[in-house]
Amino acid sequence: DLNAVCQADLAFHKGVIAASHNVVLKGLVGMLEAALRATFLVTNPLMEAQSRALSAHVAVLEAIRIRDTAGAR
Repeated sequence: DLNAVCQADLAFHKGVIAASHNVVLKGLVGMLEAALRATFLVTNPLMEAQSRALSAHVAVLEAIRIRDTAGAR
């Protein structure tokens, strides 16, 4: 279900923004959500793209966990 995958992806990005405690990003989250949703729905209909996206998200989450700023970017 592409919509469920999109919702999970948006939740991930919103969680990262919330955890960043960055007031500017928090203020832009609505605009970022609209942009992410549009981009996701256009670029991720293929399972291969979803698999790559999942791998990239896992890598970012791990970098955040170990406080690797460069890796999280």
